[in-house]
Amino acid sequence: MSKPLERFLALYANLSHYSPNKLAEVYSEDVAFVDPVSAHHGLDSVNAYFKRMLLNCQFCIFEIQSSQALGDTGHVSWTMRFQHRHLRGGKPIEVQGFSLLNFERGRINRQQDYYDMGAMIYEHVPVLGPIVSALRRRLAA
Repeated sequence: MSKPLERFLALYANLSHYSPNKLAEVYSEDVAFVDPVSAHHGLDSVNAYFKRMLLNCQFCIFEIQSSQALGDTGHVSWTMRFQHRHLRGGKPIEVQGFSLLNFERGRINRQQDYYDMGAMIYEHVPVLGPIVSALRRRLAA
């Protein structure tokens, strides 16, 4: 396993206890971080995003299903488990996802995350949640 991937996995094992110093060990200064919520460019922007995202979380951990690094690319499939005060009545939420990583000079310089925003947020927001769930059932029929 590559060192950048090892540092990535260690960071996400318990993301709720991350520090800006740990981010700098994992990501390059000019990192591009893209997920279904937004895109961030630069380490300071990613740090600010993590701070906002984790502000009302009681915990946020990632269980890794598989990971691989080959040359300057890597991928990780994961299950994120988190608990947020304002989602699902404060009960834990579980979301499956996948990260594509690009490495440069021993750090990640691009991360693209893929996951279901409905399963992460929309289904757990009062009023909106039942509507999203009903739409899913209707589309699946």
